[in-house]
Amino acid sequence: MNLSISVSDKHLRNLEEIAKEEKVHRADAIREIFELGIKEWKLRRALRLYREGKTTLWKAAEIAELTLHEMIDVIDKEGIPYDYDVDATLDYIRRLKVKG
Repeated sequence: MNLSISVSDKHLRNLEEIAKEEKVHRADAIREIFELGIKEWKLRRALRLYREGKTTLWKAAEIAELTLHEMIDVIDKEGIPYDYDVDATLDYIRRLKVKG
């Protein structure tokens, strides 16, 4: 699928610099930056929902596409207090057993 967007001259210069630094075509640099942006957006959304008490730790990890352990590390780094949900944790463990 193709997508067409307009960017400022500043962003275009940044893209050119990134592509040159990474030794890739500009389109490849754009795709990488786009993927990084989506990943960051998902993580921020997951953290916001968790911080607001609107989701469990396990669900936040799922939203951010991280493992539970990775999400715990992020929450620690962000200084967000744990809202430990025993039932959600047990559900996560059950899911791991089914996958394994």
